Amino acid sequence: MACRPGTGTAFALSGSFVTVGIGPVKKQANAQHFSKHLVAAFLAVALFLPAAMSASAAADKVDVIVVFDHQPDGEDDARLNGLGASISRTYQALPMRAISVPEHVVDKLANSKGVRFVANDGSVSSQGYIIDDSDLQPISFENGNSGLETANVPFIDGDTKVQSLNQAGIAVIDSGVTSHWDLNVVNRYNCLVSSFTGKFGKQTTCIDAVEMNTATADLDPFGHGTHVAGVASGDGSVYYGKYRGVTNKLPIYSFQVLNNLGQGQVSDVLAALDWILVNGSLTGIRVVNMSLGKGIEESNATDPLVLAVEQVWDAGYVVVASAGNYGLFGNFSITSPGNSRKIITVGSLT
Repeated sequence: MACRPGTGTAFALSGSFVTVGIGPVKKQANAQHFSKHLVAAFLAVALFLPAAMSASAAADKVDVIVVFDHQPDGEDDARLNGLGASISRTYQALPMRAISVPEHVVDKLANSKGVRFVANDGSVSSQGYIIDDSDLQPISFENGNSGLETANVPFIDGDTKVQSLNQAGIAVIDSGVTSHWDLNVVNRYNCLVSSFTGKFGKQTTCIDAVEMNTATADLDPFGHGTHVAGVASGDGSVYYGKYRGVTNKLPIYSFQVLNNLGQGQVSDVLAALDWILVNGSLTGIRVVNMSLGKGIEESNATDPLVLAVEQVWDAGYVVVASAGNYGLFGNFSITSPGNSRKIITVGSLT
């Protein structure tokens, strides 16, 4: 920014560095006149420098996930705050914090007491595309059971050979699931931290969509999560049984972590997984589906998303993730958390 306080005097602020320049001064100006301008310039610098430095510091902040070797508490949070961090997410079961912190202290943070490592709070996206289907021909399914035939699941004597696991609940961590007659949606939770601004203050968990008074159009603004839920457990009733899922109308629990563009943040996905770790056993959730992912940026041993899904797996849930749609052009082809050695990763050769 540039400012000119008085004739012939100029100063410019660039980041935290200040350049003071004295413009043309008339020859007849005496030393006292020159001195007044110089003093005025430095006073202006003194007034504007703190604001400029503050703006620069804010611009230099990065969003990261801090993984601890224990469940962090108030003492750990105080240390984070002491480093200039703003805590955006806390978790009850995952030993992690999502924070925004000045970039220059990240190394110091990584070497702090009780910290295992620090990772980028990266972007995740749905594993699907919106395409123009105007020129596509409809696919004919022999038994009218598109989900079953796509998955190559036998359909014998009017029933699938997929056990319903005693009405096991399926958690769909995606862009949400809208209202649809084919589906049995028991509960919906919004885990997008950006959705809470101005409504619930600083929120650290997932909020019931009913409590948020979510409009029907916003239950799944991207559409991907509803598609996934239908493949998993739609009964096909809208089209007289023509488009049935792999299972028949099992309870669906929707966790919205992706926005209307099918994009989100790792920290929001972690919030959904943390909610399941804390509350899943009370709801009947047995399966966790994640048709989403992010490019692999680190070893799976130091990837917070991989560590989180493995903790959910170890807690007794069946976790299924997509391999990704990048093929030979992706980050090591498979996306995270599909590169976990524990969970089930699903891909396709078609």
